[in-house]
Amino acid sequence: VCYYYFNDTPDATVTLANIMNVAHDKFLSDQQNRDKNLENQERFAEIAGVIARAPDLAAFAGLCRVLCGTRADPVFVNLIENLVRMEESDKLAAIMTNEVDGMAVYNGAVAQHVWLPNGAGAIRKIRDIVGAQRFHEIEKAHVKTQRLTGHMYRISDKPNRHQHCNSNPWAGHFRTFKGYDP
Repeated sequence: VCYYYFNDTPDATVTLANIMNVAHDKFLSDQQNRDKNLENQERFAEIAGVIARAPDLAAFAGLCRVLCGTRADPVFVNLIENLVRMEESDKLAAIMTNEVDGMAVYNGAVAQHVWLPNGAGAIRKIRDIVGAQRFHEIEKAHVKTQRLTGHMYRISDKPNRHQHCNSNPWAGHFRTFKGYDP
C-alpha cells in the first residue's frame, strides 16, 4: 500500500524511511494547500463584502464587472449570499436584469445569458427579497427576448479542446430561458 507514493516498481532502495519521508512531505504539501485554500476563501468573502456594500448601484455594477466577471466564480457566489443576507433588492435585481440605469452590468458573452439562482430555495428567497411582481416582470422580459441559459465558457473566449468557446458554443449546453421556476 505504501508503494503507491512511488512512480516506479519498488526496488532495493525503497525503505520504510523513504516511504515515511514521502508520506510526510505529501502531508505537509496538503496542509499548505488547505491553508492556501482557506486564505483564498477568506479573501473571496472579503471582496464580495466590499462589492455588496457599494454605496450606489453604479459603483456596485462597476465592482461586479471588474471583480466577478464570470458570474460563476467564488467571489460571485459569496456576493449573492451577502446580498440575500442583507436583503439588497435593487442589487439583486441589477444582477438579474444585467442593467443599472440603462447600462449593462456585464458585457460580452456573460450578458447574453440569464443568471439562474442555484436551486428552488434560492429562487424563492430572491423572489421574496426582490418582490414577486418585480421578479415576474424580470422573468417575463427574459422569456420575451428569448435569452439563453446554460454553460459559460472561459471569459477569454479561448476554444477548449473540442474547439468550443463563447463565440462557438456547443448547442447542447444551451436552452432558451422558460422561467425561473423549476
